[in-house]
Amino acid sequence: MENLKIRKKFTEISIGITIIIGIVFSIISGLTGLFSVYQTVVFLGILLSIILGQFLWLVRMQRVELEHNEMENRRQAQKILKIWRHDFLNDLQMLLTLVQMKKYSRQMEYIKEITEKIHETGKILRITDVSLALFFLNQYQELQEKNVDLKIILESDLRGIPADSRFYLFKDMFGLVHNSQREERECLLIISDIQEGVKIYFNFPGDRESLDWQRIEGLKKRALHKQGQVELSFEVEEVILQIFFPGSKEFS
Repeated sequence: MENLKIRKKFTEISIGITIIIGIVFSIISGLTGLFSVYQTVVFLGILLSIILGQFLWLVRMQRVELEHNEMENRRQAQKILKIWRHDFLNDLQMLLTLVQMKKYSRQMEYIKEITEKIHETGKILRITDVSLALFFLNQYQELQEKNVDLKIILESDLRGIPADSRFYLFKDMFGLVHNSQREERECLLIISDIQEGVKIYFNFPGDRESLDWQRIEGLKKRALHKQGQVELSFEVEEVILQIFFPGSKEFS
């Protein structure tokens, strides 16, 4: 997908350059008379053909990107539904076992745990970006399987985060957690609208030595490309990553 985005950007730039060449040629031809009307028409016709070909190629790439996103969304949705079905059956079996054993206090604790889990997934389902919501759900399930307790506080509609960077931005962020080797891990993700724009706060276990610096550099490049800022700090066995995007415009 990254290569596809690069090719799309290159094609858009090529179309712009071709148009500029046509305009410059028309101005020079009109002012100097160096070219005949026939030569001008032929040259502009060739440029228009090139622009049309580039435009059709751009449309094709956009269609391929949409198809890829739809397939990825479908794959993630199927995976999440399978995990939910498995979890539901496990939770039901656990509750039935507790009822049979007459462990009523443990029943209430277990029901509370299930309720908290549903509450966390409910926060994610409020995200209007379907691809990102599915990705978050998938990450939540994967981190749970690795005994990582992920808490999400969503105080933003995410419009202030560049739409073409959201998925890869959060993919790199969660990749920092997946690479961690610690057994007991807790993560806190806060996305909030502030007066200056949008702030992403991500707290996860780690230290300066074990941190994946290559991912950090990738995050910095993505943020800076969209006029964002990245701040990194360390506490005792914890890493705090903060990303700011300006609020001068919406990226939805």
